[in-house]
Amino acid sequence: MDKTVLTLSRSPNYLLFCQHDLSRRTKQVGPTLFTILWSTTASAVSGGVQTAIFPEGLDYISSVVSGMELDFSEPQIGMSYDCYDELGILDYNLNIPIDDLEITLSENRINIRVEFGTIYGENMVAYGKDENWLDACIEFETDVNYISVTDSVFEVSLLPIIENGDIELEVMGEPSYTGEIDIDIGWIPDDLILFFWGETIFETIGQTSKSMITELFSEYWSASLLSAQLDEFDVSVGLGDIDTTATSIAVGGDMMVQWTGEPTCQTEEYTGGFGRQTQIDFGNGYESAIGLGATEAEVNKLFVGLWEDGYLCFTEDRMELLWDQLEGLFDPSVGGIQASAVFLAPPLIDMRPDDSEVSMDGVEIQITGVVDGYLVELAYAKISATAELSLALDTSITSLTMSLHELDLTVDELRAEHLLSSQEGAEDYLVGFMEGWLSTWVASEFDDVILFATQFYTFDTYVRVQDVIWGDAEMKTFIKLYDENDPAVDKVPPETNVSLSTLSNDAKSASFDVTVTDDREDPIAISWSLDEQTWSSWTVTDTVELSGLMDGEHTLLVKSRDSWLNEDQTPASITFEIIPVVETTEPSNCACSVTPANRRTGMFWGALLAVAAIVRRKR
Repeated sequence: MDKTVLTLSRSPNYLLFCQHDLSRRTKQVGPTLFTILWSTTASAVSGGVQTAIFPEGLDYISSVVSGMELDFSEPQIGMSYDCYDELGILDYNLNIPIDDLEITLSENRINIRVEFGTIYGENMVAYGKDENWLDACIEFETDVNYISVTDSVFEVSLLPIIENGDIELEVMGEPSYTGEIDIDIGWIPDDLILFFWGETIFETIGQTSKSMITELFSEYWSASLLSAQLDEFDVSVGLGDIDTTATSIAVGGDMMVQWTGEPTCQTEEYTGGFGRQTQIDFGNGYESAIGLGATEAEVNKLFVGLWEDGYLCFTEDRMELLWDQLEGLFDPSVGGIQASAVFLAPPLIDMRPDDSEVSMDGVEIQITGVVDGYLVELAYAKISATAELSLALDTSITSLTMSLHELDLTVDELRAEHLLSSQEGAEDYLVGFMEGWLSTWVASEFDDVILFATQFYTFDTYVRVQDVIWGDAEMKTFIKLYDENDPAVDKVPPETNVSLSTLSNDAKSASFDVTVTDDREDPIAISWSLDEQTWSSWTVTDTVELSGLMDGEHTLLVKSRDSWLNEDQTPASITFEIIPVVETTEPSNCACSVTPANRRTGMFWGALLAVAAIVRRKR
């Protein structure tokens, strides 16, 4: 049985090949395998969301890939060649180990160099088919015991483009592949067939290498990586353009955020401006692997989208007003008091390097009630406000959050009827109440609002945000990459315990203490579920407060999660019971009765003190 060593050599005008002893050559993977781009250009990226990958990110990808093994197998490959109707190999297989992957950047291109270990395949069958008995091609079938390729290097320059919203890589010029093939084969009719197999093996290695590199970029950097579902919001990103320089690969696109809740009002389509749209400057990357940024216009589009979705409409179930306090303000004959609030225009943000400001131009607050059987307007106010905006990395919930503070409120318009005229300053109190509600609403609705998660897991890699920087009309985040075997990665989930703290049958309420043990000093968030209902949002607290409970037995489940998103898979459980309260008749000699008027007066002054505290805190 012959053992054949094949090395391909190229002369200026023809290929010279023979068995056993041939000069070494560089195999050029030809146009039959790749699309060749002889000249290309790229422009600076645009879009509301812009990302960049830096050399540290490319080095990380190289370190992960170096040492990998790729396996290629096909039951049969074959094609017509020379005078043969079909030349091919059955049970075609190759194991392709990658010793080293080097990725470098230059203008408009990504340069790839792959050094392989010994590429090996075995137990194949080579065949040739030809129905023409008059030519020199002889039908045959013979065993291929093994194919071995050594000293192999693949080099290619790639142009990244955006295709159907994701990154694709196209070849620039002609990739090159060098290597020496050792084939242990039973018998072949001539050296032409041996050369054909060499071409086939080289093309397999080149195609597999390109597919591997393309998949790497798709895994580490795709539109799906920037998309998520956060509580009641669907976030998605569509990639638009891409640019490569010697220091980074930049990608631009647009973000879409949709509120999935049910709107309680209808808004008109917004026709105003969104602010500035800039090309984001990520600098030198600040030793990060990836940069992610959003422009002022894109963030404002987010606010506008939520406004158009009806998220900024607040009816009774979202106002959480203290109705008894309002009853102390209006005439006792008024019943069915309710309140609502609607943003007449979306909030807009002005981004600056040191601080950013949000303006809320027109918030309508309306209070209605029933008088003589008719629903009437009791009070109406139009309020404008500005506030400072801040961003923070909340490691406890592994998210980038946004908060508003330093509110400056102005009442632009006020109408009020059915106020208790005997109460001096009632109108001022109403203004203070509405301003106080808006302050409270902002504190609750825009306190640590989750913009996006700051950790992903993809391709055996943890992707974590390490810093957030404000710029002029831009917001930038910088991301580190961690291999799953990195000692910094936490893989141990915390353990959760819950105990009953207080229980009130009268108030139909209960509170619980939550304790969590973990293997590290790591921020912890918890989530809970009552009676197998929907789990709550992740929050940082060590207590669970429940109110409005029905009589009977209840079961509370509580689970915890650390900043590496390790979640307790065995939630703590506690069962408790609310016992019905039997009402008793008040003794006739009780001196604790309160007249309705006194009750309303007490509520009024209690409310006034509460609003005063809010205004004082605001100032």
